[in-house]
Amino acid sequence: MTGRTTWLRSSALLCVACSACGGVVRPAGGDAAADVRVNADARADVVPDVRDVVVPADVRPVCPAGESALGRCDGSILIRCVDGVTDSQVCGPETRCVGPSGATPAQCERLQTGSVSVSGRVQYARRPLTTRGLGPAALQPLGGVTVQLLDAGGTARASTTTDPMGNYTLRAELAMGSMVSIRARPARSDASYQFSVENFGGAVYGTATPAFAAEAMVTRDLDIQEANNAGAYAIFDTIRNGLDYVRRTLPRAAPLLRVRWERGRTPPGGTSYFVRGQNAIYLLGGPSDSDEFDLPVIFHEFGHFVEQNYSRTSSPGGAHDGSPTDPRLAWGEGWGTWFGCVANNDSQYLDALISGGLRVQRDLANLPLVRQNMGDPMQPISQPVGEYLVGGSLWALSSVGMDRAAQVDKLLAVSLRHFTRMPPPDRGVTGVDFVDFLDGYLCLHGGADRSVIENYVVTQRRFPYDFNFAGVCR
Repeated sequence: MTGRTTWLRSSALLCVACSACGGVVRPAGGDAAADVRVNADARADVVPDVRDVVVPADVRPVCPAGESALGRCDGSILIRCVDGVTDSQVCGPETRCVGPSGATPAQCERLQTGSVSVSGRVQYARRPLTTRGLGPAALQPLGGVTVQLLDAGGTARASTTTDPMGNYTLRAELAMGSMVSIRARPARSDASYQFSVENFGGAVYGTATPAFAAEAMVTRDLDIQEANNAGAYAIFDTIRNGLDYVRRTLPRAAPLLRVRWERGRTPPGGTSYFVRGQNAIYLLGGPSDSDEFDLPVIFHEFGHFVEQNYSRTSSPGGAHDGSPTDPRLAWGEGWGTWFGCVANNDSQYLDALISGGLRVQRDLANLPLVRQNMGDPMQPISQPVGEYLVGGSLWALSSVGMDRAAQVDKLLAVSLRHFTRMPPPDRGVTGVDFVDFLDGYLCLHGGADRSVIENYVVTQRRFPYDFNFAGVCR
């Protein structure tokens, strides 16, 4: 093509003639239809009007290598390329992607529905609490927890609760071969229990197995490790046991209780506590002091829940360290500590640190004879008292005889039946206190165990209880 001259039509001349042009440029004096002569070898230096570019009819968009109109499967994704345009489609939860066969293109094929049965066992890691602190974590069965069978979209297709050994069986009609999973949730909402374990934002915890294909018979165990929020399930286990412990004495089903905890974090209030208006327990999760494995501490806070919903309380709340304080506060905290120990069937009230040591250790059966655990016989019965004087006295009464359960019922009856009378019985300070409990215990039970009160409360602990309870009995 060397030496050929090509003539193009242009609306304006925008080029300046130079030796690099490789040809001669002849302006048409500004004419809109100017003729421009360009050497054919240099045509790449000139941008033609796109209206003058003609694409040959035989040029078509090309699909990438390996793609075609027949399509292919990438897991559950169907990929197809038509006229150079690649499109993908995710097959639904009850379908599967089937690759091309001969002239038949790849497609999302609906799976056959059948009866699916999944069985297994749920366990969680718990660190045992001892007088030396927390021991190493070990798996133990989780009874009574909610277990769900989830489809690929996260919808629960079946639900049940585990038996006392953590075993479960779930059945549902599902697409055979579709992907499913098993999820445990530390929450119950039924005739027996109304409570959940949540993070500080109110979201209920959930732990699931990896997805697996639905078959007629499948076995899947779920082992929840400490790093995967096993603490939430330890709390669930403790609260469920607490409800079981008091169910026979409660006059009605327990209202909804929310327990909030996060691994490695401190609650908004800075410690473990019960919020009356929310029916919520907040528990320490760390970073140094964590209460998810401290049964006495959880039962203590649960005791406040029972007191709030089934009894009467006048506690002003606030800080307490065992020293003599407001009798109403001392009563509430001492009762909670006693409940924490008796529900755990151990006189030791223990609060462990994450490091393994103990932050608090009090043995209600063997409290030292020091001022904070004693009364002052020179002061009136309305005097400030310590919570461990209260807790130790309750433990002494619950330890009378061989039938611990019967004795505990007698103590609980004071809170559930005596304190709720109208008008409320009231001696000592205004409001519920240790004196009102002693009065109620003797009133309800016909003066039973008076010798224990005389020996432990009056003589050993030197609290000047006057046994003038007859006026509040009715």
